[in-house]
Amino acid sequence: GNRQWDIPKLRILFENILPHDTVFNGYEVEHDFPDIGRKTILLNARQIFRKKIGSHIILLAMEDITERKQAAMALQKSEKKLFKIFNSVPALIGISTLQEHRFIDVNQEFLQTLGYQREEIIGKTSHELCLWEDDSDRAKMIRTMEEQGSIRNLETRFTGKSGQTLTGLFSAELIDLDED
Repeated sequence: GNRQWDIPKLRILFENILPHDTVFNGYEVEHDFPDIGRKTILLNARQIFRKKIGSHIILLAMEDITERKQAAMALQKSEKKLFKIFNSVPALIGISTLQEHRFIDVNQEFLQTLGYQREEIIGKTSHELCLWEDDSDRAKMIRTMEEQGSIRNLETRFTGKSGQTLTGLFSAELIDLDED
């Protein structure tokens, strides 16, 4: 094909790696191909000995993973942006599990305002951390969330790590992270 497969990395693979190892998996090669542009190809190969004629052949599987790699990079970029937004919002944001109400993540404002380190929060419930000044408020909020799926601007009092009492508006939304 006009020597378009005469790729230095591919030559190294066949001349140096494959003679010593009879198998390789997941070898990525990036190359600019005429007419179709830059592609990322995933290669898997096996040396096969043909007994009848006493020679080796190479079975080579190639998969174009260009779009998959681009999608993974776009997702990673999007996650970084979302993380920056999550941590720059000037409001306390906590993400918790639905059943046990254990914190999965909290933003920087949450940590700074309440005086906790991330390790002290993740995996714990608001009840274990004694965040609510009145535990009946917490129970009421959980019940409302389970019945209505959201709470908007409920004035509540909660307690920081050092025991300081804070008053604020509490809002919450049930979000199914596994939903398509």
